[in-house]
Amino acid sequence: MIEFWVREYFTQPEFHRIDGKPVVFVFSPGQLKKCAELFGEKAGTLLTRPDAKGKAHGVKGIFFVAVSNEEPGENLQRFFAGEGYSGYTGWNYVLLKDKSKTADYNPMVDTYSNLFAASSQIDKYLPYIASVSPGWDSRPWGSGNAVVRENSTPEKFENMLRPARKFMDTRLGIKRKIVMIEAWNEFGEGAYIEPIQKWGVKYLEAIMNVFGKERSH
Repeated sequence: MIEFWVREYFTQPEFHRIDGKPVVFVFSPGQLKKCAELFGEKAGTLLTRPDAKGKAHGVKGIFFVAVSNEEPGENLQRFFAGEGYSGYTGWNYVLLKDKSKTADYNPMVDTYSNLFAASSQIDKYLPYIASVSPGWDSRPWGSGNAVVRENSTPEKFENMLRPARKFMDTRLGIKRKIVMIEAWNEFGEGAYIEPIQKWGVKYLEAIMNVFGKERSH
């Protein structure tokens, strides 16, 4: 699998890199850990092996990013660093502070903003990559068990992006800066920025307003 990655993806000049290393997000570090244990291995072994194989094929190494919905903190950093990850981020923090099934999107914006402010003070073991979300409504997939954050708009999403930009600009440990957006087209979870009939390209314009004024994309 790693040889396929190297051959088909890592050699492409547009593949995203941090510190010269191609970036690979591990969506579920917990699941990787369980799978490793089935083979009598540690999760860290499953990261160091492909890293070594990549180097054998001329790749500088692989920048593995752990994805976790837990609140960023020193203990989480220490754990992921021990597992062999180069950085960590979150997929979404919809239920981190407010466990309500239905709530407004605005407090979700505040939660993310507070996480960015707190994370800027605790990067001791691993760099944290800011994660943002345009909304959440899992009724298409979750039916009666769905979690909904109402009244999300491109303008409110832009309010979430601005503190993410501020956080990103303070990161000194990562030369190539990055913000993770959840997601491009998760229509089944109500988290998407792909153009649709209702909003057109306004979500993309929100990103451009915050990140794209200095250079054309």
